[in-house]
Amino acid sequence: MRTIFDKASLLRPTTLLTRIALLTHLLLFYNIHGVTPCPALADTPPPGTSVWTYLNDIYATQCIGTIIQNADLPFVISTPGIYTFGEDLVWAGAGAAITVNVSQVHINLACHSLTVTGLTGLGIIGAAGNDYSVENGALLFGPLNTADVGPLLSGSLFLVDNVHFFSSGSAATANQAINLLGGPVTTIRTSNFEDFDIAIHSVAATLSLVVETCTFNGATASANGIGIDYSGTDFSLALIDTQIGGASFSVQMVSSNKGLITARDCHFTAGALLVNLGSLDLDSCLFEGLDVAAPTTIGPITATGGGFSHPDSTVSISNCSIIGAGLHGAAIPDVVNLSGYAAVNMTNVLVTNSIASAAAISMTTVTSVVIDGCVVSNLTSNGGTNPVGMLFVDGQNISIRNSDILAIAGTGISASSSTVGTNVLVDNTVISQVLGQGIFINESITGSSPGIVIRNSVVQNVLADEFNDADGITVLHSANNIFGEVVVADTVVQDLDGSGMVITSNDIVVDHCTVINFARQQVGQTGIQLSSSYQAGSASVLNSTVKYGVGGESIGIQISQLDAVTALGVGIVRGCTVDGVNFIGIDLGNIAGGLSKTFVTNNFVCNLTGGMAYSLGIPTSNNITTAAYWNNIALP
Repeated sequence: MRTIFDKASLLRPTTLLTRIALLTHLLLFYNIHGVTPCPALADTPPPGTSVWTYLNDIYATQCIGTIIQNADLPFVISTPGIYTFGEDLVWAGAGAAITVNVSQVHINLACHSLTVTGLTGLGIIGAAGNDYSVENGALLFGPLNTADVGPLLSGSLFLVDNVHFFSSGSAATANQAINLLGGPVTTIRTSNFEDFDIAIHSVAATLSLVVETCTFNGATASANGIGIDYSGTDFSLALIDTQIGGASFSVQMVSSNKGLITARDCHFTAGALLVNLGSLDLDSCLFEGLDVAAPTTIGPITATGGGFSHPDSTVSISNCSIIGAGLHGAAIPDVVNLSGYAAVNMTNVLVTNSIASAAAISMTTVTSVVIDGCVVSNLTSNGGTNPVGMLFVDGQNISIRNSDILAIAGTGISASSSTVGTNVLVDNTVISQVLGQGIFINESITGSSPGIVIRNSVVQNVLADEFNDADGITVLHSANNIFGEVVVADTVVQDLDGSGMVITSNDIVVDHCTVINFARQQVGQTGIQLSSSYQAGSASVLNSTVKYGVGGESIGIQISQLDAVTALGVGIVRGCTVDGVNFIGIDLGNIAGGLSKTFVTNNFVCNLTGGMAYSLGIPTSNNITTAAYWNNIALP
């Protein structure tokens, strides 16, 4: 029979009658043993009261059961039933103060405490498979030293409710509040944990844990300072309305094959969340900073999926804020670091006021990424390296929508791959006040390469430094890509210490885009520069505007090096305006292999400060075979 406190079974229609029959049996048990019996139960709970609440209230407040006093310690429970503290207990001996050897046991602390003062003493200990519950009181460690190993509570617990766990020995390096040994679903609620090296620990092969409305405060002088630590193989953790702070980790899940962590309405302070080979689902959570003792490689959120061995591993982070990460300590990791997941979805996530060595949001070998409605702001550098707002390495199918990347001491968005072609979409996104590059996409692979689409976006205030160029948008495909389409549409790039757009691919379309005030501090920069080195590669600039190329020898629009091998490329510049550059307005020169078809039509070039409006240079070989040049206007 399942334990009489099983939540799920209590909800079944026939369960209440079964419980009443069992309690009738307990009445006889209590009468035989001369203790105050539990009151008889009604056939149904009072109106508006759940079965669980009704039974729990009866157990907790009206059932006395067997009384445990100091004179009884050490106490062994060998019979199912209810056990109640009759006074505050103090245990100075070795081993367990109370040992649970059977299931179907409920321990009511009755607003009393158990204090363990011995250096090798333990609290309430049960063997694996002996399911029991504890509620309504306090479990404490007295003064401890490094010889203490804990825990205060251990076994196959199915309910811990309204219990205060406290360790007074901040020098302890291995003390635990709870050690879970598997069993049924464990619920820990309305409890708090103070100054434990590891608050909740488990190495059980399979465990499902719910932590609700709890508070964890880590031991600042301890070795680890872990809120929840798990190293089994199949794990499920649900955090609800809980605050966790620790010297190193809020949650650490290691060596788990099929782990799942979910958190709702939680507050993580001064401790990192580490997930290894498991899935992660966060909603409406707040992360604030890292403690001074934080590990050197773990940010507020660091999660590693199973990769190809676990294709269903996923991450979902929504409606969360990550504030002040890396403001303490010398070693500054990434703020969010995810790798090896089948899918990552981030919605309405704020990352702000942080320091990072590489990135605010970093992802490696993630198969599918969706970032929607997110903000990364005020990210500063660590030493001589400049961090990236959003960094993607060897990932696939990346979608960034409706997001803002602001005040970054490095590149706004960086995506690169040397192993697999990557689809990248940047849509309705603003990148502003970045150092180096606004958007940088580099696929150093050959063969088939998926497309890049940037649309309805703004890249502005891109500054150069001694380490980086300062181009607004850079897209680089390696040579001989078969499918490397790049589309930039309805996008504004402005206020740059470099070129507006530099795109190398075999098929490029820039449509209804604007580049304003580029090359402020640089020499030889271009508003829009397109090039390709693959056969039949084409490049088009349509209905776009380039204004104010104020750097030395700036060029408005340049299409060059199309199809250097077979001279089959097509270059189109149509319906564009170039205003106020100081070298060349529209340039089709520097064509190593020539163009088979060139169309320069319906364009307007004005306010040149030097050079020429149009440069349609003829290369030394493979001359332009078809050239269309009409309805263009050039003014001084």
